[in-house]
Amino acid sequence: MRNYISDEDIFNQVKETVMRYSTSIDLAAFNKNIIDPFDAKAYGRTIDEVIASESMRQIGKSNNNHIGFDYQNFNHYE
Repeated sequence: MRNYISDEDIFNQVKETVMRYSTSIDLAAFNKNIIDPFDAKAYGRTIDEVIASESMRQIGKSNNNHIGFDYQNFNHYE
């Protein structure tokens, strides 16, 4: 017989995930990845635009990692 996840467990798991979401990044975390300054020239963007887009990319990647980790946690309900 298969056990299903209760609505409360789903709600709590999703809530935990959302609470870990980031909307900003600090300089130490940002500097863990190297930015290629030539991207600005190659794509006709300013260095500020490159930094802004890289910041958003890193934040999105971290949030997606949280989702993936929590998705794996649903397995313990089976």
